[in-house]
Amino acid sequence: MRSIRGHWKCVILGMLGLLALTTTKAHASAMYSVTGLGILPGTTQSLAVGINSSGQVIGVSYNTSLNDSDAQSFLYSSGSLTRVSPVGGGPAKAINDSGVIVGGSNMSINNSGEYTVLTGSAGPNLLQTASSTINLQLLEPTHVNDSGEVVGTYYSPGAASRIGVFENGKLNLIGDPGLGISGNNSGDILGIIPGPQNKTIVYQANGAQVDLSKLAGGLGADGYAINDRSQVVGSVYSGAPSPDHAFIYTNGQVLDLNSLIPPGSGWHLDEAFGINNAGQIVGQGTIDGNQRAFLLTPQAVPEPQTLALYAGAILASYCTLRRKKVGNP
Repeated sequence: MRSIRGHWKCVILGMLGLLALTTTKAHASAMYSVTGLGILPGTTQSLAVGINSSGQVIGVSYNTSLNDSDAQSFLYSSGSLTRVSPVGGGPAKAINDSGVIVGGSNMSINNSGEYTVLTGSAGPNLLQTASSTINLQLLEPTHVNDSGEVVGTYYSPGAASRIGVFENGKLNLIGDPGLGISGNNSGDILGIIPGPQNKTIVYQANGAQVDLSKLAGGLGADGYAINDRSQVVGSVYSGAPSPDHAFIYTNGQVLDLNSLIPPGSGWHLDEAFGINNAGQIVGQGTIDGNQRAFLLTPQAVPEPQTLALYAGAILASYCTLRRKKVGNP
């Protein structure tokens, strides 16, 4: 009788353990490791603006301003920070998966090598392809995806700025008056609606709109980048003297990245400017009173199903040992 009671005790414990684990959140929140990228010689601050699929990071090391004469563009790759000279000059703006870096008036580059040019008063803004130069009309470009779709801000004299998308020779205006910030290869568009507290809107390819500022509790939010998984990174702010907080929008939630890094790291993550499809994030934070470029890398967290298997194995081992202890085979 004692062995039967022990057997059923093990079964019940096992069922309760599995139930507790499998009814937890389907996807555990990712934690990130933090890597400080440092600074180049002769500078005091740094900021990371982009990252490609290989984890190569670009940014600027500077003293007071990104546009100062002593500001230097950098590439962080395989643990080393080196000075680079982007195509178009500095500061660095974007990097593609081939490692081509553009900057200056060249605003973005895709994986086909097509890049956008902001000419200002010098002439029309352009999309430069391998075979042609395309006039983007009054669209100030900020991003070009791998299909050649250009996102930017349309400025027309005497009218409010609009979020614009240029594709196949046609310019389309979307949403309320605002600024076109970025896009992805899935057709999602990231825009900012200026105001006392800026709103960041994701205009999804299916026609739906997601107000990240509303999800952030009504705080002002500036989104800067979106990947092909529709994850958005940027900065949430509540006004001085409170510091900005870097955020990620993922799985329908806006999360403070400061809550997803190891406690006691010493970092405050101010702004996130880039994210790749692997979920690596770059931006600028504060550590030891200094503003520094950072790289966040997702850390593997066992899924609930995996934890359940571990728990089942442990309980099975316990029951086996217990049976042997009471003399059962």
